[in-house]
Amino acid sequence: MITKGPYTLGALALAAGVALLASGCGTTGGATTCNAYSQMDYSDQQSTVLAMMKQHADPTPPSWDVTDTELSVNAYCMINGGNAQIGGIYQP
Repeated sequence: MITKGPYTLGALALAAGVALLASGCGTTGGATTCNAYSQMDYSDQQSTVLAMMKQHADPTPPSWDVTDTELSVNAYCMINGGNAQIGGIYQP
């Protein structure tokens, strides 16, 4: 049972924010920085790349294309690093 107190709403908001940050890392797609991407686990990296591909290219990319794009993002981040956004792989 949740009791009502002066800190209940704040605690719930904090818990929701932490949960959103923990699970939402992979949802920003191409706006994700290389620093953030490099700190994600593989599953989050894959969902981030998939979200980016849906934003920029194909709404239903085949798995081989997702893997290919993951390799491209890794190479892009090795070259540009830091605060570069992974969506930069789509720029000429």
